[in-house]
Amino acid sequence: MLAAERLKDLGRFVYRRDKDLHLFAVRVSDDEVKIENCVCESYFPRYSDGTMIPKMDNFRWVDPLDVDCFASRSLARLFQTTLSLAELHETL
Repeated sequence: MLAAERLKDLGRFVYRRDKDLHLFAVRVSDDEVKIENCVCESYFPRYSDGTMIPKMDNFRWVDPLDVDCFASRSLARLFQTTLSLAELHETL
């Protein structure tokens, strides 16, 4: 678990018409976080049948310049227009 004081509050962002995101960032070392141990504990109902599905599809480390290849369109747009991951990466 990461200490709360290590998190950098990035603020609240308009994500979609019906959803805002409040984002945080933290720099971790390779031995602090193992991707294979990451789990999503946040779920939402699928529109078609109400089945609860995780908000996260997968976890992976990527270079800030490659995030667009893996993020949702809405999240990629946020990073392209409002929050530069390359600049954020430099400040952590």
